[in-house]
Order: sequence, then structure tokens, then C-alpha cells
Amino acid sequence: MGPDARHLLRFLGVPAFHFRDWSWPAPPRQTALHHRAFTTVAVVSLLPHVGRTTLCANFAAALAQRGWRAAACDLDPRGTLSAHLSKRPEVREIGFEPHDEPASAGLVHWVGQDVGFVPFGQHPAASTALLAAECDVAVLDVPAGMSRTLQQAVSEADEVLVMLRPDAESVEAVRPTEALLQQHRMRARGSAWRYVVNGLDARRAADRESLSTLRALLGARLLEPPIQEDRAAREALALGRFIIEQALASQTAEDIAEIARQVIAAEAPLPRDRAHRQPVRPGKVPAKHVRAR
Repeated sequence: MGPDARHLLRFLGVPAFHFRDWSWPAPPRQTALHHRAFTTVAVVSLLPHVGRTTLCANFAAALAQRGWRAAACDLDPRGTLSAHLSKRPEVREIGFEPHDEPASAGLVHWVGQDVGFVPFGQHPAASTALLAAECDVAVLDVPAGMSRTLQQAVSEADEVLVMLRPDAESVEAVRPTEALLQQHRMRARGSAWRYVVNGLDARRAADRESLSTLRALLGARLLEPPIQEDRAAREALALGRFIIEQALASQTAEDIAEIARQVIAAEAPLPRDRAHRQPVRPGKVPAKHVRAR
């Protein structure tokens, strides 16, 4: 049963349908800590192919490295984020039996100690309370271009990151992006949006010139450093892996970690007490419930 059908049946309250992850015991539901407010970060762009999905996945992994429990949420109908991260062996299959506990399968598919993803089909706006019970930060992979999803995301998210590339097309996109955000953001939570430049190759004169122009246009709202071009990041995600797993010492991994630190710095996270937490993979699963390869 796919995730869309699973959530639909569960939220409709279909009698005698209770859900469990058979090939992976579900970790205990985490309640939000009193010192740590649930935060949503929307990653948006009017332009396609700027690296939104790659950043979302690796942004969540970088936050997990800093002690946050983070989930990347796939809002793109293409489902690229879900397709890539579902390749990981940790992803749970969904099954059900009449005697199972209700709502035993959460929204987040956990693929690491503190990092997971929410597949396309479950909009966070309709399930904020459920997400807040499972994680500290939700990173929203918003589809490119003007859409109702983008307008809703920038209106409701705590933080908005606009992805750009160091090229002339991104420079031209600044003005319409500013107009869009001023229209939908100012009447929402009121916090400013910030920009991230992705895919910089400092050897290219065009990249350096475009970056200089973007810095002049955006000032302090352009987060530093720009994320360096590294094919390893795209290749890692295509394999269902994070850049910190594929190339930990890469400049790209360091750049993403620094951007994550700046975005979440205002929340001032406290260190987690991992000694009392259940492991992500507690015990072995009976052979009859293991997914066939």
C-alpha cells in the first residue's frame, strides 16, 4: 500500500484499518521539547534546476548532525525527493492488521538517527501538529515556478530560503521573486526571506560576475558562503544518500552545514540526551516481514 493510500485511509478513519510498518519497527513518537519550537523552512525558487531538492535533503541531514530531528517534506508532484530517499534500505514498508495500534505509522519515514522525509501526498499545512510531534524542523521542497503551493508555503513557513544560481537568469529572477514574497510574506509571519546561491564555480568568470551582482542587489539577505558546485551532491542523492555520507570532506558539505547553522541559529538548540532515546532500528525483524529484494 502506497503512502498516499495509507494516509488517506488513516485520516478518513476507515473502520478496522490500522497501520504498522512491518519491515521496520516504528520508533516511539517524539513529543516536541518545551525549549524547542517546531520550525518550518520553505526552500523555493521561481526557476527550475537550481538545486532545491538536493539542498532540502542535505539541509535536513546537516540539521540532524547538529542535534535537531529534521524531516525533508516533498511538496513537488514529481516526487523527486521521495523517489531518491526511498531507495535507502532503512525506509519502512507499510502493512496493517485489524489488531494493530491506530496511527502507529507516523508521517515521517526515518532514514537515519535524526533525519527522515515525508513523501509527496501529505501536505504539512494539514498535518502541522503531527509533524511537530515527530520532528523539530520540517524542510519543505516546494515545486519551482508560480503555484498555489509556493504561495501557501511562503505565507506559512517560519523561514523562507530562495534558491538561485550564479547566472544571468537568476539575476533577472530577483525582481519578480521580491514582488511575490512581498505580496504573500508580509501578511504572514513577518520574518524576512533569505537567498542562497547554489552551484558556484569560482573558475568561471560569468559565475563570479553574477555572484557579485547578486550580492549588490540583495546585501545581507544573501547568505554566505555560496554553495560550491560539486557533482558528488547530485550523485549522492540519486543513490539515496546525503553528501555527508558520500563526500564528508567536500566543500559543498561544509557550505550546506554553514547555511543550516545560520538559518536555524535563532532557535538556539540545546544538546539532546541521546542516552534515553530508542535506537532507530531496535532489534531484528522477523524474516517473514522482511521486504523481498
